[in-house]
Amino acid sequence: MRGYSAGWHHGRRYCRDLARERGVPCGQAFVPADDAERAIGDYLGHMVLPDDWRARVMSLVREHGKGHDPEADARRIDGQLERLRKVFILGDIGEGEYEQECAQGCCQSVKSATA
Repeated sequence: MRGYSAGWHHGRRYCRDLARERGVPCGQAFVPADDAERAIGDYLGHMVLPDDWRARVMSLVREHGKGHDPEADARRIDGQLERLRKVFILGDIGEGEYEQECAQGCCQSVKSATA
C-alpha cells in the first residue's frame, strides 16, 4: 500500500493498494489511512512472540554481523534520508513526521559509525 495525502478530500489521508499496478484486480481504489493503520495495528497487536525472542534476535545479529560494512550502512542511511526529504518536499508527510524520521536516521548513522 502507498499513502496519499488528499487535500481535495478535506485533508484526509488515504492508502492505495498497488495491486492494479501489478495487474491484479482490485475492487477498492483507496482506503482511509486511519482504517488501514487500525487494521495493521490490530493484526500486529495479536501477534505473540516467544519468550526468548530477544535472545534469538541478538544471536542472529551477532551471527550476521560478521563482515559488517559501516560505509555501506552510511550509504544506505544517506539514501533513506534523501528519499525521506523528497517525500517531505512532495507533501506526503508533515514536518513533525519528517523531523522525527530524520532524527531516527541520524541516530542510526551514529550507531553505525560507532559500531
